[in-house]
Amino acid sequence: MNFIDKRKGFFMIENDAIDNCDLDVYEFKAYAVIVRHANRDTQSAFPSLTTLAEKVGCGRKKIVQCIKSLDEKGYIQKVNRKDEQGNNLSNIYYVLPTPSVSEKPVVSEGNQGSVPEKLGVVSEGNTNNTNLNNTNLTKSSSSKNPFSFYENNIGVLNPFMADGIGLWIKDTSEELVIAAMERALKQQKKWNYAEGILKQWTNNNIRTLADVEASETEFKNKGANGNAKAGGRNERFNGTSGGNAQKGTRRGIQPTNNRGFAQTID
Repeated sequence: MNFIDKRKGFFMIENDAIDNCDLDVYEFKAYAVIVRHANRDTQSAFPSLTTLAEKVGCGRKKIVQCIKSLDEKGYIQKVNRKDEQGNNLSNIYYVLPTPSVSEKPVVSEGNQGSVPEKLGVVSEGNTNNTNLNNTNLTKSSSSKNPFSFYENNIGVLNPFMADGIGLWIKDTSEELVIAAMERALKQQKKWNYAEGILKQWTNNNIRTLADVEASETEFKNKGANGNAKAGGRNERFNGTSGGNAQKGTRRGIQPTNNRGFAQTID
């Protein structure tokens, strides 16, 4: 028997993309094409709508519908691109972690005994819950997406910038990348400043938002303690903490006005 060598010329799709049973034939094939084109490190791809339509075997309108559905169901994140003149470029598609079966809406008790029914069949009474849950998941993931955050707050997301953000997401997390951009915006800075923050966090082994908050709190406390010590030294120098400055001389230092300034007296 001759065996076919399948180790070359292939790509992988997560099992949940099939087991979830929530994609139709065109949606699944469109998803497969995007996964095939995705960069291994950044999980980003930017095939044109024409390319997608040709490989899926459907029209442009159908591809647009498939992409919208994949985005809403949490399989991909679509990011619109424009050049410096404002002309539309091909979209960037980021392959997201496949929604697992455990994240799907719970089916009715009567359907829990069968694996196929648990994966794909939902009772009519749960249809509204399904839509509501999917909507909430979509809003939650979208609100915490670094690429959308960049576009909404910093500027146009080009492929080079998108790849850079993707690498930082891989090295840290989506939450830390967004947190760094938030702090850059507070200083009226852009991505380079945020990237510097991420480098500093990495060097200090800061891995979570809790680590960030703890580090910032520690920094503020050190600053407050330093100011308190400096204030204590100034008070002793000005003689406000006792009469030491007046001993042995007639030229004492006394606070004489409400602004805290001191003057000498003869």
